[in-house]
Amino acid sequence: MATVLKTCKVCGKQYEYCHTLVPGAFRWQSVACCHEHALEYFRQVEAARLAESNPAPQEATEEAPVSDVNTEPTPKKRKKNAKASDEK
Repeated sequence: MATVLKTCKVCGKQYEYCHTLVPGAFRWQSVACCHEHALEYFRQVEAARLAESNPAPQEATEEAPVSDVNTEPTPKKRKKNAKASDEK
């Protein structure tokens, strides 16, 4: 089998990786140089995903929020034929 040099996502060390395809299976060797570093990498990924899904609440500010919403009603568009019917 052909091997490739990959870089460990935890320690940065280069290691030989043999890409063997096993359908439906994930190999820890695709992200880390050893099993312990793979576990650490997966722990970091899980923590980052939890932080993204549960953002820290923002502190309340005393300023009123700025509104970009136009509260005035929009004028109705006239039909092109309406002008011709008004003249008759």
